[in-house]
Amino acid sequence: MTLSDAQAKLLSDGLNRSIIRTLVFQEASALEIAKKNRIDPVKTWRRLRKLEEAGLVEHKHTTQVGNLQKKWYRALATKYVTTEVFRYAPNDQRLQKAWRSYIEIQQEALENILKHNDIPADVDPIDYSLTLDIYTLCRTFLRSDIKEKLDATIATLRAEGLLEKFGIEK
Repeated sequence: MTLSDAQAKLLSDGLNRSIIRTLVFQEASALEIAKKNRIDPVKTWRRLRKLEEAGLVEHKHTTQVGNLQKKWYRALATKYVTTEVFRYAPNDQRLQKAWRSYIEIQQEALENILKHNDIPADVDPIDYSLTLDIYTLCRTFLRSDIKEKLDATIATLRAEGLLEKFGIEK
């Protein structure tokens, strides 16, 4: 899931990240999350409401426990990516062309992963995410246009002497 600025701000908080991390691995109630993360249940419930309003988690179902209702939540994705990832730029001008090509390839691979990053109901979220990552990256890098772009990027790094400069290729 690519995060909006508001979503990224919510996940900049360590407690919210802990809640999300818990919910990526399994559905849980506010009380279970509170126990696991050693935080106040009321605070956990408030955080869950904010995360749900922001579209980062969802209320999956409710169970009846005595005369109380227990709400179960889950994360909506296994990966949360900010747009900040793509705002870096190299200091060495010789690296500019290769960097732009790399970013285009990386962006395309990430977009392909994120198209399917919403976790289907009733699947193991980690196995789903890993399967998706492997499949999508393989499919992306096997495409002839991407292979040509990768070869050209490596050629640019060689021609500019950057691989030798950093001792990557001797």
